[in-house]
Amino acid sequence: LSLGLLSRWYGSLRLTKTQTAIAKVYGVRAEILGSWLHHLSVIRNICAHHSRLWNRDFAVVPQLPTSKNNPTMPEFVTSSRKVYNTLVILLYLMDQVSPQHLWRSRLLALLSSHTHFLTAMNFPQDWINRSIWNKSE
Repeated sequence: LSLGLLSRWYGSLRLTKTQTAIAKVYGVRAEILGSWLHHLSVIRNICAHHSRLWNRDFAVVPQLPTSKNNPTMPEFVTSSRKVYNTLVILLYLMDQVSPQHLWRSRLLALLSSHTHFLTAMNFPQDWINRSIWNKSE
């Protein structure tokens, strides 16, 4: 099952109970998860076709959680069309699916060697102090 097919499959579920049950596993609302899956399928296609990702303005942007009670909300940069929010989504989902993953440390190592690109990717000044980037693996 490809990511694009998964996104379309999830979006075509008319039973909101089913979407809600799936999204609950990931700790977000059904429409948020649907938006994330659609956005990530677009990101996957950009990467698969060797297109520029790091300073791109995305046409398909993920919907962000609106509740301040949602633990992911403070991590996002609102009104951003850049890759920072995508990386936060990926980290959040990786934490849900595989809490002991090593992707965070690998991503941090990559980012630390390319700090001059962080502004173009819309990283906020305090990004490294945000909890999503500091979880232990």
